[in-house]
Amino acid sequence: MDSIDATHGRLLRASSHAQGCSFDSTPIVVELREIVTELKALRSDSACYVTEIKAIRSASVSCKASMQEVRRSVAHLATIKTCLESILLMVSTSTEKVLSHFKHVPLQMSSIWLRLAAASTYCVKCRTRLDSLKDAFKADYRYQTGIWEDLEANPVTAESSWENCFYNPVRFTQEHATYNSQL
Repeated sequence: MDSIDATHGRLLRASSHAQGCSFDSTPIVVELREIVTELKALRSDSACYVTEIKAIRSASVSCKASMQEVRRSVAHLATIKTCLESILLMVSTSTEKVLSHFKHVPLQMSSIWLRLAAASTYCVKCRTRLDSLKDAFKADYRYQTGIWEDLEANPVTAESSWENCFYNPVRFTQEHATYNSQL
């Protein structure tokens, strides 16, 4: 705006100077050249302003696109939130149902799960250990007492006698003691 006012002032001075000096046009030419220079500068400034305006317009367009993307993202987040809320509702409902089934149990739920897991692990270990002991005792018992002969004569009776000894600790202890006394 200052440049425009200065140029306008120069034009006024040039016109007044032209009225006073009818025969010497040199000052007018000098003023006009300065005015042309100012106009060129103004044109350059206006080009810069146009470039800035275009950049601002482009930025506003990209900003609009970004805002639309943000709105879409917010909509997606709202959908996800709704899904999560429904899932949480289902989980809480299922948990309440499970807890209602265990209301008669005096222990805490976590304690129940821990005890069940520990018992399961212990049972697996015990079963593995018992199987190995059973095989060892069976081999030793058959070898030491000569059950191999009974097994060859009557496999069913010999096998059932061993199973009875294994699952009847009193009988197994008595027969083992009898065998030890014979040594």
